[in-house]
Amino acid sequence: LLTFLLSLPADAQTSVPDAEPTASDGVPSEDAAVELEEEPAFATVEGPAAADIGDLAEIQVPEGHSFVLQKDTTTFLEATGNLSSGDELGILLNDDEVGSFWALFTFSEIGYIKDAENEELDAEAMLASIRESSEIGNEERRARGWPEMHVMGWDREPAYNPETQRLEWAVRFESEGHPITNYHTRILGRNGVMRVIIAADPAEMTEVIPKVDRLLNDFDFKEGQRYAEWREGDRIAEIGLTALVAGGAGAAAAKMGLFNKLGKFLAAGWKFVLVGLAALAAGLKKVFGRREETTQHDDVTPV
Repeated sequence: LLTFLLSLPADAQTSVPDAEPTASDGVPSEDAAVELEEEPAFATVEGPAAADIGDLAEIQVPEGHSFVLQKDTTTFLEATGNLSSGDELGILLNDDEVGSFWALFTFSEIGYIKDAENEELDAEAMLASIRESSEIGNEERRARGWPEMHVMGWDREPAYNPETQRLEWAVRFESEGHPITNYHTRILGRNGVMRVIIAADPAEMTEVIPKVDRLLNDFDFKEGQRYAEWREGDRIAEIGLTALVAGGAGAAAAKMGLFNKLGKFLAAGWKFVLVGLAALAAGLKKVFGRREETTQHDDVTPV
């Protein structure tokens, strides 16, 4: 079962800058959806290679992985039936037979989160906030005729690692009897937070999470953007780690963001959540067409 939460447009951020709206974006119509058979072109970096995440950071793309560059993230998302805010910085793809996943990167320029290592995280209170946001979002989902989503609990309680400056958590949802797992990482930087949202089969999360952890060990903000490079006079964030979890994850459940109509192209009929990733892998091959080794400089070519 596969879920993919989309990023929040910058102008939709209000009291909690990292939060996503409880109900705003619509669902792409069937007419507007791009058939995978059309094989839209977009540039990727094929591992092993380094890929820029916008102009803020860099990640090492391992062999067997692909990175969709910033300029083509919107094309890629729309080609797979997803909404785009236009603020995405890149998408890391892994199409292993077991443990496949997507990792979407966006950045929230909220300022420096001070004394993050000293903040106590109340998992029970945060889950209550996420559940409340989800139920508020369900009012709009019902009005639009969309299936409801309900919070079932933590798959991974929020935890912050001061050595890597990474905040991580995973929430379990249920929709129409289908389990959904959303895995989130926030990487603290000098001027804000890199938001990483993972889409994967919940049944394979035990394989996916260690993969993601290893990949993010090869993530690095560029010089001048790192958390340790904060200087007196830099902007200080008005929120802390708790708001990143309770605001970002809770409201995110209200959005469609679940590959929307991708099931129409990859399975027998449209499904709110996809079962397994075999069909996804086949669909991605159509999207990519042929896969050629590229770099992200002058020799990057659409595939």
